[in-house]
Amino acid sequence: MLSPLSGSTGVLFHITPEENAQSIDTSGILPMYSKGKMQVSWYVRRSEILWALAHTSSRHDLPTNRLVVCAVVIEWEKVKRTSRQGFYYTYERYFVESISPAVMFIEQDK
Repeated sequence: MLSPLSGSTGVLFHITPEENAQSIDTSGILPMYSKGKMQVSWYVRRSEILWALAHTSSRHDLPTNRLVVCAVVIEWEKVKRTSRQGFYYTYERYFVESISPAVMFIEQDK
């Protein structure tokens, strides 16, 4: 989708250590807990999940089997696309639709 319509929604994915899953399930994905330079939450399209798993694994110094993938229904007008296709960020809190072990996505792509 090159130019999402105003008011439309879509599904993006957020990668995080499994230790955060319970808190995220209860409180949503909160940008204030970002470890990056910007206080934002990062999301990717389905096609970028493997890259995001490798990046998050490296960033948090954890093996990928200790990560989870959160599916989130986002409002396109509230997320910003980065210069890299398939990568997005937002200052908004989003609640998750599902949380899955990262290994499910690694196994699917084999």
